Amino acid sequence: MATLYAVRLVDDWEPFVYRELMLHITEGKRRRIGERWDSLEAKRGIIADLLPGFGLRKSFAMERSEQLLFGTTPFGKPILLNKEHMHFNVSHSGEWVVCAVDDQPIGIDVEYINLRKIEGHYKVARRFFTSREYDDLMTRQGLEKARYFYDLWTLKESYIKKDGRGLSIPLNSFWFRLEDGKIHFSGGERCEPNHFRQYQIGEHYKLAYCSAKDQHPECPTIITLNELVDEITASKGERR
Repeated sequence: MATLYAVRLVDDWEPFVYRELMLHITEGKRRRIGERWDSLEAKRGIIADLLPGFGLRKSFAMERSEQLLFGTTPFGKPILLNKEHMHFNVSHSGEWVVCAVDDQPIGIDVEYINLRKIEGHYKVARRFFTSREYDDLMTRQGLEKARYFYDLWTLKESYIKKDGRGLSIPLNSFWFRLEDGKIHFSGGERCEPNHFRQYQIGEHYKLAYCSAKDQHPECPTIITLNELVDEITASKGERR
């Protein structure tokens, strides 16, 4: 049941792709995008708005006429209001938009490894990570150090998003350590199950997945823009 969908944003959108997708995003997002639709930021926003519906329908083999009603929790986590057994989570960075779908709570995070901002990120780690994580990070050098920061960051984000309480959870109240290909995790006093996995989605990206159960997708399912357009235009039953 657990599935991970990924869309890589192409440089040039055909005009019909833009027209079709814009018809199906929320009115508020259309207003915010305005004339900026060809920017990478706008493209990410459009796909992030539509990929959950695509993934949920595919993973749960839903009829195209069956309605999906989207909303948010009091902490701002996007959810389905009319399908309690369906869970999803979305993330985007750079040229990738990803969406995880399952019948249990999940969290996902993808990040572009931005080396130009990495020194600032190390300052963030010193302030907000646990001392154990920060000390572990500082033992590394060069690109390995940068990649390890993003390992920790995406794992932390995936856990926070799966939990659903967002940044009301202090980043130093739980910790990760990667060693010998294994992900070690301690969630402090909370004892609910959490299982983690990382995926390769390009040389310059890190992708982490957190689930309530120890059953993860083997690899991301890559979706093309045309596939997304075909399915979205055939499905009219989504409300946001």
